[in-house]
Amino acid sequence: MTEFQNNKRILIFSDQSYLLQANEKVRELTEEGYQCEVVSMPVSSNKAEQLLAQQPLGSLVWIYSEEDSAQAIEYAARNAGFSKNEIWINKSSEQNTRIFCSQCHHINEISSAEMFECERCHIKLDPSNHYSIYHKS
Repeated sequence: MTEFQNNKRILIFSDQSYLLQANEKVRELTEEGYQCEVVSMPVSSNKAEQLLAQQPLGSLVWIYSEEDSAQAIEYAARNAGFSKNEIWINKSSEQNTRIFCSQCHHINEISSAEMFECERCHIKLDPSNHYSIYHKS
């Protein structure tokens, strides 16, 4: 690990349901020489932006939360100057995959990558591995 990596700081936002998972990750990262701080959610967007603005250059933001809360923190981080490459949203505990319907634009949540029927327009969809950052699906 280089000297630059040893100085990396990670600000972790976590809601109660992901706190155990976030704290486990903090232990791993601390052993690797990272400085970590966990912020319990919910936190106001003003407070989040203040915390994010105080982070040193090279810091990372990790978010352990459900989609709506995660998007609010991601938005605050982007406003504070973090790039999309410096923001990571935990998706490992999600059992369902979000699939965007190209016909009606509905977001479907499915548990397997097999062909399925859209909940809204009932068209048959065959999921692909393409990912839309805009739709987060």
